[in-house]
Amino acid sequence: MYWENIQTEIVEYDIIINATSLGLKNGKDFDCDFSKCKNDAIYIDTIYNPLKTKTFKFLEDKGVKVFNGLDMFIYQGQKSFYLWNKINPEIDDDLINLLLSKLK
Repeated sequence: MYWENIQTEIVEYDIIINATSLGLKNGKDFDCDFSKCKNDAIYIDTIYNPLKTKTFKFLEDKGVKVFNGLDMFIYQGQKSFYLWNKINPEIDDDLINLLLSKLK
């Protein structure tokens, strides 16, 4: 797919993944109309700051299943900590709530 064709071709996709920096806090977001994507599509946004980008919010309101990058961030950090220290830190609700409080 070519980027300039996304408006017409997005209706064909079941999974849409944003693995770019578009949508980062104080950054540029997609300049694209996602209204034609399937309602049963899945949207994965690797961004976690902010937790919800403009595109994420739009698709969430449309009823699309959406996932942000917070889990990826947490589990990459856990793996990195283990590789450096040979200690596997526990990920629990307290840690997740702490991260969420800092990212709001």
